Amino acid sequence: MRIIARQGGITEQQFQLFGAIAIGLFSFGLTAFVASSFFSAASVVSAWAAEISRKLKLTAIFLLSCGCGFISVVAETVSLSCSGSENFSALSASVKESYKAKDALKDLYPNQKIQCVDSANCTFSLAMILKEAGKMRDAGKPMEEIIDWIDENKLYFNEVGTVDKLTYLRLAGRVSASAAFFGGMLGVKPIVVYDMEGHNVAVQKVKGRKKSLETVADYIKKYAITGIYNTIYIAHADCLEDAQLLAQMIQERFTQKLEFVFDYIESGVGSSVGPGTLILGFYGNKAIRMLNE
Repeated sequence: MRIIARQGGITEQQFQLFGAIAIGLFSFGLTAFVASSFFSAASVVSAWAAEISRKLKLTAIFLLSCGCGFISVVAETVSLSCSGSENFSALSASVKESYKAKDALKDLYPNQKIQCVDSANCTFSLAMILKEAGKMRDAGKPMEEIIDWIDENKLYFNEVGTVDKLTYLRLAGRVSASAAFFGGMLGVKPIVVYDMEGHNVAVQKVKGRKKSLETVADYIKKYAITGIYNTIYIAHADCLEDAQLLAQMIQERFTQKLEFVFDYIESGVGSSVGPGTLILGFYGNKAIRMLNE
């Protein structure tokens, strides 16, 4: 059984657009490669063209897997996607595109069992679910049992985060220009969590960077369930020192020793939230998802 996580997805129209761009870049690289034989800098240009070709090949593989489904050589495939369903997208189009891919592949691969699952999560909390599903697969659990477990437990895997500036949320269309302007002037920092469907929702606004870090730490203290999972995952947008400071604040609020894992926010999310963003994945009380109700 193969279990794959799909955080970002693209539509068929986007795939066609990216394909046209890729063909254009490839043609340009090929032209440069041919022309390189007539210039003294042939070796440099040739290496550049080869690198372009390599990246295009990797890009094509990525687009095929994220935008048009994943063809597996094994008999069973579980596509665990970012928040959304067959009919709507909470954070990403990956679920909807997974269902399209499943329908497109069922006649070509009738012996394949492909199931699409909405994780109601993203980033590290999605990775936590994937990790647990992988353990169940390795233990010999059948696909149906794994999917049932994900559906029953996914709302306990949560996130809380904050951004440093509202500029990038404005550019991404998440906040209005006026809100970004006045919020920036006042140093407003939103505290963001998931709701029950996996949308990102701002449940509190505080002033100042230090206060935002303290508030995130308070949320972890209030909603994290330790004993089952004692690891807090902190994704940061090029602000490792702040992430480490936040980990220290969280540890001070707990008597038991916690483990912290740090990593960068991936480019898709990072381009929408901007530098200085912190997103924490943890196992906790699903009541945190009802704070906006």
